Amino acid sequence: MRNAAPFLLLVFLAACEGNIVGERGALPAVPPLTTEPIVPVEELPAFVPAPLRPRLLLARQYQNAIADLLGPAAAAAVTPPRDVPVNGLSAIGSAQLSISSSAVDAYEANAYLAAAAALTERRSALITCAPATPTDAACMRQLAQRFVPRAFRRPATEAELTRWTQVGITAATAYAAFDRGVEFMLAGLLQSPAFLYLDEVGVPDAADASRRRLTPWELASRLSFFLTHAPPDDELLAAAANGGLNDEAGMRTQAKRLLHRPQAREAMTELFGEILDLSQLGHLAKDAQTFPGFQVSLGASMREETQRTLLDLAFDQPTDFREIFTRRTTFVDAPLAQHYGLAAVTGWTAVQLPADRAGIFTQASFLALQSHPSANSPTYRGRFIRERLLCQTIPAPPPEASTTLPEPPTGTRPTLRQRVAQHMQSPSCSGCHQMMDPIGFAFEGFDAIGRRQALDNGSPVDASGALDDRGSYTDAPGLMRVLHDDPRVMSCLTRVVFRQGVGHVDLRTEARPLRAAEEAFIASGYRYQSLLEELVASEAFRTGTLETP
Repeated sequence: MRNAAPFLLLVFLAACEGNIVGERGALPAVPPLTTEPIVPVEELPAFVPAPLRPRLLLARQYQNAIADLLGPAAAAAVTPPRDVPVNGLSAIGSAQLSISSSAVDAYEANAYLAAAAALTERRSALITCAPATPTDAACMRQLAQRFVPRAFRRPATEAELTRWTQVGITAATAYAAFDRGVEFMLAGLLQSPAFLYLDEVGVPDAADASRRRLTPWELASRLSFFLTHAPPDDELLAAAANGGLNDEAGMRTQAKRLLHRPQAREAMTELFGEILDLSQLGHLAKDAQTFPGFQVSLGASMREETQRTLLDLAFDQPTDFREIFTRRTTFVDAPLAQHYGLAAVTGWTAVQLPADRAGIFTQASFLALQSHPSANSPTYRGRFIRERLLCQTIPAPPPEASTTLPEPPTGTRPTLRQRVAQHMQSPSCSGCHQMMDPIGFAFEGFDAIGRRQALDNGSPVDASGALDDRGSYTDAPGLMRVLHDDPRVMSCLTRVVFRQGVGHVDLRTEARPLRAAEEAFIASGYRYQSLLEELVASEAFRTGTLETP
């Protein structure tokens, strides 16, 4: 248990590091963007970078940064505050939202838990000098020289080394124990804004005084946390020190290297987990009377199937990423094979889906999530396609609108499509529902837990429709082929992945470099890793402006 006096003294000493709560000013609301028709690049506005602002580390990034600094036992000891998405991504929320007082308390508690766990598990690896006395300043400074730059992911200033050495000595004096001094120094570093935030301010651009060019250290952190959700490793820090990140070629070189690290797979899983809402599969609830055999545990298998498919397309067998819509090879375990009506398997096995399924949006993960507990939902499924895959915005229903389908007249047995089509005729609902429901009807061949269904209320399902002027279809695989060929989809993906990397909704003035990255992505044969490499090499990723007060 910590004594109050030394703890308050440490807070005072560390205060000049900054305040992780501080007032950040009123944040302007960021309206959801709608996809405009794809226009020639020469008609796009001149490039102007977005304002730079500090971004709090995401939960996974925070734990990985602790593991990098203090080891896995320290990372396992902490429980990060929950990420909060804004505009669909936690990376945007990390830049838009102020930190709460309860989160400050959590970061403080986590800092001491991590420091104590690290010293318990690997003291000899952390304290590499032999203190002559409990207050050995030379040994404490040696440790500060080791930990401060690593914690802050950049070279430490002389003032910072002196400050954090003094934090350790003050605690060591209060407790008459050198190790307690180290514990307080480490815990203090883990609470510093320089550790908790990606604080990007850049330096003036020599070619354009209105722009800021991120420093090599800021680029190293932005690059690494984007591609791997982890802090920069030694090789990346060395590249920052020797000018290896000063141009597009250097950024691409380091991106290629980082994408071969296992953490890159984890970062992709996290991103698409947010895009596809996969975390909700852990508590997927379905009506027990409608689906008596459904087990909540099946949600974990659904999530794993989609994750394995994405990783296979992006990393294991890199290919045209548009195959997320058309690929019929998937991965199932025994419960999921039974759910799909496939032959029994042992462990996770690659299998071929039947002809009525194609791509990840005919997998049970999407179909079950975008449904009600007892029935599927053309509206949910169609809205997802519009908003998540086309970057279009569906307005909220007006206050007077009823979102509940009326019960059919007694003695009738209409299909769900017929009931929804009638609801679409309502003047207060028709505008939005015309954008969503015709797309969602393509999935009428699947029920609310993702199983195939040929009949609805005793009548054959009708899954036909058309997506704008892009093409018509008679079933879900047909819609998938239309989406595969719709250039708006990969344009939207480019924007969403960029948002993850920079922590803001892309601005109209960033459209030129994003278009260039998208065109290079297309030229690569739609290889997902190529998209990442092009985005980090873009001017939009490497520059910014100072935010006006």
